Amino acid sequence: MAIQAISGSSASTTEEVRRKDPSVLGKEDFLNILITQLKYQDPLDPLRPDDFLTQLAQLSSVESLKNMEEALAELADSIERQGLTHAVDLMGRRVEVTGNTLSEGDEVVVEPGGDYDRVILTLVDKTDGTKKEVTIEKGETLSFRLQEPREKLVYATAFKDGREVGCPMKVYRIVRGISMDGSNVKVVFSDGTTEDLENVRNIKG
Repeated sequence: MAIQAISGSSASTTEEVRRKDPSVLGKEDFLNILITQLKYQDPLDPLRPDDFLTQLAQLSSVESLKNMEEALAELADSIERQGLTHAVDLMGRRVEVTGNTLSEGDEVVVEPGGDYDRVILTLVDKTDGTKKEVTIEKGETLSFRLQEPREKLVYATAFKDGREVGCPMKVYRIVRGISMDGSNVKVVFSDGTTEDLENVRNIKG
């Protein structure tokens, strides 16, 4: 009950502040102006019916605009909450992103464009530039998960009878957190880099 009372008081205070703001003209203010105009109109030159209807139409427009503003604000708030909820659901899961950076726990999946004998992944340390190769033979799982704390850039090349074969790859990174940039929701990866939630594509585990 105490919480409800506080909430109601806050809403009431907010409404009072809004009403006291001279730059805000609400439907009640508009109606008061119209009533005052009718009360003090010249009896010899009263407000004509069409003028009265025009002002009533303006009052209706003010109310409609206010209702539309409130509806849009509620919609924006709902969309933002849904985005945050979705981002929270991604925590600890791997999501497909653009780029070729791997942090600890991230995974790369390769997709040779034709028949192949083996796939070679070249891992380049982002700190000192040292290289390491990982070979995936035909018949083995076409994926690799980084188990080292140092970040790597990954490149994939497939071979058939000594010739290179096209080998696209997909990078899946673990979501470690979420952040907000204004109303824009972002997911945060192990290295602190971020990606807009709207750019997140497939989810893997």
